[in-house]
Amino acid sequence: MGKKEEFYYLANPFSIDLITSLSKAIKTFDQRDGYQSGRNNHHLLSPKEKYISYVSKVHSNLIEVNNQISYLKIFIRRYPFKQYYTKNGITEVEYIQYHMEVLFHKIHTVLEIMKLLLNKVYDLKISDRDCNWITLCKHVDKKELSMKHLNSFYKTFELIIESRHLSSHRGIFFDEQKNKIEIDLGFSLYKFEHNGYKVDDETKKIFPLRFIEYEIKQYKKSKVILVEKVVEYKEMILKEFLRSLYPEFIKQQKLKG
Repeated sequence: MGKKEEFYYLANPFSIDLITSLSKAIKTFDQRDGYQSGRNNHHLLSPKEKYISYVSKVHSNLIEVNNQISYLKIFIRRYPFKQYYTKNGITEVEYIQYHMEVLFHKIHTVLEIMKLLLNKVYDLKISDRDCNWITLCKHVDKKELSMKHLNSFYKTFELIIESRHLSSHRGIFFDEQKNKIEIDLGFSLYKFEHNGYKVDDETKKIFPLRFIEYEIKQYKKSKVILVEKVVEYKEMILKEFLRSLYPEFIKQQKLKG
């Protein structure tokens, strides 16, 4: 997936209108009466502009986290500074694990930011701490498209989100491929050897390193494919979610004059 395709989710009326409206407000902001350079001039914004500013901050956070997820396949494809990592006890398999756990956390973060964005667009004034699915359902009908897309994101990535919870709260990372390489194929023995333990030649013949290295390459490829699939489905849902916010965004702007 190319760079342009990775940001196609922003090609929706809500994102376009939001970015355009914010640009217009910023363009003339320093020309307003009472503007003081280097000071907080937030009071010079109209209620409508303040609303746009609040929504835009959360929207920008969503874009930033999405960028970070897209970068993961770049990190996984390359194991740079191999000698440095190995010297410090980090194998390529552990390097991949680290970035997979980043994926788990970032997907969960996207879900949380989607909730915050919905809160801001609908101007519900729910505190960030209390902005969860149950609270949102008290204010917005679950039949609303925005809520349906929010739920769709959760259902699509439920296993990844559950993996994030296991990693964060239990310190558990379960991966059959990783376990096969480290335990069944004996890769952990080579790490023990690096740490000063003696591994005899007969044992090494049973667990040939060249075969393990081949399996690591396959492991790496499978994780790159997974990240690409996650990005693809994530952005499809996000585009529709953002599109669904547009009617309410227009409505709230009119209410704020």
